[in-house]
Amino acid sequence: MSQANQFPQGTIGFPVTPWDADLQLDEPALRAHAERMLVAGLDALSFCGSNGELHALGLPEYERICEIAGELVPQRAYLILGVGQSWRTARTQAVYARRAGAKAVLCIAPYMADPNEGGLADYYRSVAEAAGISVILYQTKWSGTLPLSLLERLARVENICMVKDENGDLSHYLRSAGTSATASIGSTVWPSRSCLAIGSWGSRRSPRASRALCRKPRCASANWRAKAISPM
Repeated sequence: MSQANQFPQGTIGFPVTPWDADLQLDEPALRAHAERMLVAGLDALSFCGSNGELHALGLPEYERICEIAGELVPQRAYLILGVGQSWRTARTQAVYARRAGAKAVLCIAPYMADPNEGGLADYYRSVAEAAGISVILYQTKWSGTLPLSLLERLARVENICMVKDENGDLSHYLRSAGTSATASIGSTVWPSRSCLAIGSWGSRRSPRASRALCRKPRCASANWRAKAISPM
């Protein structure tokens, strides 16, 4: 998990995936949206997450988004791409993401008819292997909390480096770590072999960080930078 320290400090923007009237990927709108966020000075862009409607994308659409993101982002900001849906699909998406120049993938839990921790751990290990780049586990509202026992199972997977939470409540981690921190949407948790260090990468003071960065990226970026240099 040494790759966690390679992440930049700053704000992550989560681009939406636009569709045209025929429900086809609107490539010009996607390019314009991403360009607006880059011009605003965001430090990273994360495509194909919840805002990016990963659940609704076919593999050809996903691959095309990877290609567009790969053209626009890597030389200007840190590129993250979401992966998930199923084991086989997530592994294929992870390969597309790496080829596009992504530095990390945001890995969402798959649908499981009979959820169990061992199977979920195997899923994350397998996707991390296929990715070959940093992996952020995504703790979503619908997938629930990733238990500490699961993170312990994954502690030796070098490229699984953090958890992104959108639930807004990290109290279960804070109690175990014996520390305190501001926990809100956009917060992240770095698992380590010996302890859990609670931190944040993104606009941690805003419970609607993703929406704010999509609608007003320049204001959100300036707001984060102002708070980053002021005492909390």
